[in-house]
This record gives sequence, structure tokens and C-alpha cells, in this order.
Amino acid sequence: MVVTVSELSSKISFVSPQDKLVKAISVIKSDRARAVGVGSEKEFLGLIDDRCLRDFAHSPETTNAGTVAFMPAIVTSETSAEEVVRLFLDSMNSAVAYSSGNGVVDGIILRNQALRLILDASNVRSATVADYASHADAVVPDFTTIATARNKMRDIGVHHLMLTNPQKEFVGVVSSFDIVTKALPNSAEQLRPAPANKVDVFNSPVSGIASMQAVTIAPGEKLAVAIKKMIDTNVAALAVVEGGKPVSILTVRDALHAVLLSQSEPVQVFGLRNDEKAMQQSIIDMGAAFLGKAGRKMPTDYLAIHVKTVLEGKKRRYMVKGKIFINGKMYTASTPENSSHKGIWEPRTAVKEVLDDLGRVISDHVHSKPRSLERERGEEKRRGE
Repeated sequence: MVVTVSELSSKISFVSPQDKLVKAISVIKSDRARAVGVGSEKEFLGLIDDRCLRDFAHSPETTNAGTVAFMPAIVTSETSAEEVVRLFLDSMNSAVAYSSGNGVVDGIILRNQALRLILDASNVRSATVADYASHADAVVPDFTTIATARNKMRDIGVHHLMLTNPQKEFVGVVSSFDIVTKALPNSAEQLRPAPANKVDVFNSPVSGIASMQAVTIAPGEKLAVAIKKMIDTNVAALAVVEGGKPVSILTVRDALHAVLLSQSEPVQVFGLRNDEKAMQQSIIDMGAAFLGKAGRKMPTDYLAIHVKTVLEGKKRRYMVKGKIFINGKMYTASTPENSSHKGIWEPRTAVKEVLDDLGRVISDHVHSKPRSLERERGEEKRRGE
């Protein structure tokens, strides 16, 4: 059955721009909508979601909601399913706004609900979870502090981390939603002198706020089964677990890529800000040149390049994820965590670095020799010391 864009919309709650952020967080938590509107239906000023607050470092008790709201894309019943999919691929936001007409914003479409648009796609029916899951590195021990877990989310560009016990077995998942709704409202103490017996919430173990009964999926399960599970359980990611051990994570963004395999354009670029769009064609050209070389080794389906801009004062730092699809299976590379790679201020340099890594991944696949890029970089660093 074909699902329309209007059928994806759910009710939106509002706070005023003068309300304190702690109230917005309370609404997000109680509604489990993962986003709250700022303003009103007729005077829509933006959204606040758990993802925009993940790295928030001020007091939610003294910060006005209007100062942290962001303006999302606004869709209508006339917006195509393909455009909605692209909007979620183009951003990390939890939701887009929905307008039923007359300039009124009266709903939101949640990230995982966009999956309903692709359930019947042929690529979804034939693929497995292992074909699209990513981020095998999104793992931390369950005794990790909330602060460290949050930093890792930021460094590798994710909003979910899998937790393991001392035996390296999977025990749960922590998300930016957990951090924002369970830790952030209690974080005001860290911004002012606290009693000696008061424990800073962000220095507490992440297991205290994680979902220890998290929804999981096996790598060999069909992608369609995983998508339906995400929709039914209202989650934006599934832990991929095999033999009790974490393997990777399947996110909404990973799954949405399944419908792009039939796209006519072999290189897709996502995430550029409006004032960065002038760089899009040169990045596409870099991707096309990369595909030309990769295609001589094996047939490729398409290449997706996700660019995330991190503002640091007046400067911009770029984090890139490259995803190449070969015979329907996804291979990925990302801007590395190493501190020596965090000062990349030119987006094409960041893209080139990731494409070089992706080339090594493909080479390993051709020769059936899995390689740890992190170990390789560590060896290179030691040789240079």
C-alpha cells in the first residue's frame, strides 16, 4: 500500500521562545516525539530535538528555548516521497515540520516514520541488514562516563552507541535522546558549586541512563524486517548483534540509502549548508573520478558523500562519511577520530581523505583481506615518531 507524506505526520507540541529549555526537554521526553516546536502553528519559529541538544553545555534552567531552536525543512502533502527521503539523508535532524496549508505548521514527520515510504522498494525486500549497517566502532564499555560517551558520539558522528560488559558482550544502547532527557536536565549542578557528596551527572556511568532492554537485529535478517521493527518500536537505530556480541548499528539513514540504488546520478552529496552548495559540483567531480578508478576493479552501484559542518567560532571543520555500494552491499569510511585529523578546514581535503580510505576498503574487498584502518594509521604514526 502506498503511503502518502501527509499520513506520516504526527501532532506537534509547542513551547514559547521565552520558555526555559528545561520545559522543552520535558515535552520531548513526555511526548517521546523527539522534537518540540517553538512558537505556534501560525508563528512557527523552529524545532528543538535531542540531536541539536546532544552537545549542549549550558544550563537548561536558564537558557531560553528560542535561542537553541533550528529551522527545519517544512513539507506539505505536495512534497514527494523522494524529497522527504532526501531531506532526512541531507540532515541529522530527528524530524521535519509538516504544514497542512495556509502557512500553518501543525505537524512533524519523525525520522523513523520516513521509513514507511521505502518498505515496498525492491532493494529493501532483497537486502539484508549486513548490507547496510555501519559504525562497528560505535561501542563503549558500560562503565564509560556519560561525558565520554557524548564526546565519542560527536567524534564519530553518531547519535547511538552500543554498550558492552567486561566480557565484550552487548548489554544495551545509549542515545542522544537518553543524554538529553535523562542527564541534561540534571546537569545544572555542574555549572555551579555542588555539595561535596553530589556526583556530577556527566561523570556517572552511561549505563545509568542507557536502554538496557534495547531492540536488536541479527546481521543476516532482511532489511525489510529491520525497517518494520524500527517503525513499530519507534526507534531511529537498531543494534546489530550476533552471538551476543555487537557487530554494527543500523540507522534510519543507512536504511534510506536502499532506495537510492536506482538513482540515475552515480554520486550523491548530502549535508552541505546553503552557503556551501557552490562546492557541491567539485565534490561530485571528485566522487565521479573515484568511481571511475573503483569501477575498473569491480562494478559499483553508487557513491554517497555526507558532509557535516562543525562551526568553531568563525571557522568551519568538516567531517565526512563516504558510503559506496557494490552489488547492493555498503562499504563505508569516515573522517578518523585521531586528533591530528580534526583540524580539517577545507571540505575537499576532508572528502579526499575519506575517498582514499574508501579506496583501501575496496582494495581489501577485492583481495579478501580485511584491514583495520585505525591500526594502519597507528603503525604509520609510530614509524613517524
